[in-house]
Amino acid sequence: MFSTGSKKLDEIFGGYEASTIHLFYGPAGSGKTHLAVYQPILSLAKYMIETNTLEENCRFIIVSTDGGFSRDRLQRILQYNGVDVYKVLPKLVVFEPTSFESQHDVITNQIPKLIEVSGIKPLLIAVDPITAHYRVEYFKAPPKMRLQTALKGIGMIEVETNLLFKIAKEHGTVVTITTWYKSYITDQVKRAWYSDIGGGKALSYYPTKVVRLELIAEYPKRIKATVVKHRFGEEYKTCEFTIKHSGVSDV
Repeated sequence: MFSTGSKKLDEIFGGYEASTIHLFYGPAGSGKTHLAVYQPILSLAKYMIETNTLEENCRFIIVSTDGGFSRDRLQRILQYNGVDVYKVLPKLVVFEPTSFESQHDVITNQIPKLIEVSGIKPLLIAVDPITAHYRVEYFKAPPKMRLQTALKGIGMIEVETNLLFKIAKEHGTVVTITTWYKSYITDQVKRAWYSDIGGGKALSYYPTKVVRLELIAEYPKRIKATVVKHRFGEEYKTCEFTIKHSGVSDV
């Protein structure tokens, strides 16, 4: 288990686990990218450098679909936490697909080829967010074509998620996925959590752990996390944590 940076979140979430898909969802500014990208890189890299297990072929693979990933921010977080950036940054593989088709090609074609042909060991695959381009395709379609467009997109996301699941199991990879709220409804009596994320049933089936994030305060950034799915732990536990320039910490 690799820490999220918050002891309280680790207690209810269980931390990042190899061979597992983790899903984070919430509104803009709720810490999705940090928990899905920056924090697992920090936790994995720190542990592997300390144990001398960060091998030459190890890679952190990031699929940033909305331009939210910043190498500079990652570098600052690593430096603040005493991690040698020169051992980590060369091991980044960053894809920035600009369409749903290119996202699908990256996940189902380019990443598997990179693993097979180059012989890399994928420590982390982060897709942030997986539904951004899907939503654009849906809203671009004429109203009469939106159902057909949605069904096609959901099918593509299912293929992508299934492949990420297989890679996680085969290579012991930590996989993280983010998505947005389809609607901001949190009353679980009225509506199941997976009805609010969009992207189809695959996003509710394949992840072992799903965390809903809510922004409580902007300065300093304070987040409420709710574990809405955990196959091996108690669900609907909550905690609060902060995200600062150094990363995640308890309130």
